[in-house]
Amino acid sequence: MVPSTNAAYVKLIVSCLDYEFDHCYLSKVILQKALTSTCETARRWCTRFLSTLAYRRLPNFSDWGFRLLLGQLGDQSVKVIRHAIRVLHTWLPVYQDAARWLRTAQLDSFGEAGTLLKVHIYADSQLCVLDEEGTREAITLWMESFNERYVEVIDDEMRDSLLTVRRTISGTFSRTSGER
Repeated sequence: MVPSTNAAYVKLIVSCLDYEFDHCYLSKVILQKALTSTCETARRWCTRFLSTLAYRRLPNFSDWGFRLLLGQLGDQSVKVIRHAIRVLHTWLPVYQDAARWLRTAQLDSFGEAGTLLKVHIYADSQLCVLDEEGTREAITLWMESFNERYVEVIDDEMRDSLLTVRRTISGTFSRTSGER
């Protein structure tokens, strides 16, 4: 796979592979190649595909899957990084042992998103003991300033989800669920 490979072909190849067992090493290598050396559209799709694989609860996904997701945090595309952060936030509470991989990542460069990702590290008491100074700094940050920012973010999300009104082209109100 090269950057000029059509995204549809990348999707077809990646989605048809078997990731179920440890002996499917070649499938994971192909997925890693698709995550790093294809066009942006394919890299975004492959990053979201990792969420599908996480949903399937594959054996050892907390090892190889989260390492691939953390690799996506170094992508040149902001959209790929955003998708990787969303997938990490979604699945780190489910795969709690995968939080150990976050310790090696440079999360400070992602601003508020990095601060929120660090929360998953501090949810594990063993990881807190390993980095007592970092834990103290994080608690201080949350107590001094970030707690207010977190409440603002949650308020904005709640306001958007509850009060956003959508209109159709004809001017009538549409259902947000899309159902009739």
